[in-house]
Amino acid sequence: GLGKLGLPVALAVESQGHSVVGYDIDRRVAHYVANGSIPYTEVGVNALLADTELEVVTSVQAVVDAGCDIIFVAVQTPHDPRYEGVDWLPVDRVDFDYSYLVEACRSVFDALTRPTVVAIVSTVLPGTIDREIRPHLTDHVRLVYTPQFIAMGTVVDDFLNPEFTLLGVDDPAAADTMEQFFHQMTGR
Repeated sequence: GLGKLGLPVALAVESQGHSVVGYDIDRRVAHYVANGSIPYTEVGVNALLADTELEVVTSVQAVVDAGCDIIFVAVQTPHDPRYEGVDWLPVDRVDFDYSYLVEACRSVFDALTRPTVVAIVSTVLPGTIDREIRPHLTDHVRLVYTPQFIAMGTVVDDFLNPEFTLLGVDDPAAADTMEQFFHQMTGR
């Protein structure tokens, strides 16, 4: 996803010397990248868009076909508007809506033809990966959960200068790949 989290992260990754290919179901994103301007406020993004070589493709399959070493899944996990934080929280509790995340993961997993690290950065509650994502794994997925503790508006700086990086992995090779990636990105 190349939304308000994914696009700034993609540009941050590119700013550190990586080639980046991205996809979003919202076709307007390609227009934002081509025109070098986004319709929301995000510090540093328009400057990075001025020099970007980010390739926005038209399908998940095109991302997979690009032969990426790591595929980041950054799609929305919206919550019920009653939990927006403006009013008192309701007594009943509900989880995030994971339907977009599950669909995005399934699309990536089904398209893979070689072992590939798939890093989920979307916000999920404990137990979600086991319950919602693992049932869709294929033999080619090297799954990593790496939530990014960042704020909208300062995504690029927060991604490049994190207070800490969290990795949830089962696969030692995927852990090594992500550790090397984040070390190169952050110097830590």
